[in-house]
Amino acid sequence: MSGKFRFLLIAIATIITYQHIQNPLVADGIFITAGLIAFAYSYKMVNIYSVIIIITVMRILEIGLRYSFGTINAYTTYLTHTLIDIAVIILVVFKMPVIHYCRVTFKNNPYIDDLDITRADFLLGAIYVLYLILSVIMMTEHFIRHLDSVPFILTSVYALVSTLTPDDALMSRHIFDAPALATYLANNAQFFYNRYEWIKVPLNLLEHIAILATSYHFMRKKTAFIT
Repeated sequence: MSGKFRFLLIAIATIITYQHIQNPLVADGIFITAGLIAFAYSYKMVNIYSVIIIITVMRILEIGLRYSFGTINAYTTYLTHTLIDIAVIILVVFKMPVIHYCRVTFKNNPYIDDLDITRADFLLGAIYVLYLILSVIMMTEHFIRHLDSVPFILTSVYALVSTLTPDDALMSRHIFDAPALATYLANNAQFFYNRYEWIKVPLNLLEHIAILATSYHFMRKKTAFIT
């Protein structure tokens, strides 16, 4: 695969991802296609295809859960994203010490000697750390917006807020009691909710680009963190 053709693939994937970022079916199709292309080009390079397999399999699992159970509620959706992100991070992180152990244990095996931690591991792992942070923030924000569904927590939060916040500040926001606080939070705890798609766009783009870019020598280079 020539450098120009690889660049063209990355450009096409980037454009389609950007244009259809709000269509999960298209975004998932692009992701799986990118993973298959990257695997086909790297199937002899265990350093690269191992991380591609981890990420692609976990994404397919996420897609399967989404289409099997649907969107039962927001907590289910956010929790699914969070658990998948954690699983990917753990698998990528534990791939590193396992490879290091194999290199030390099987020194004379030429296949094992080829195992290294690459820049692709760190870049794709970092992307999923950002996904995880976003998922946790979204789930926390959703919980804050729906504090009225857990009355005893709402009452405790109101007691704390009323103790720490001057009365005039509460009055200016029309917060007179716990239900009024719940209404205020429901209307105002929406910063990430309102911007979710546009926060996720660059992460999706970066992920698709990074997967396809594993065909470049730069991404396959060994890192200096583990020797």
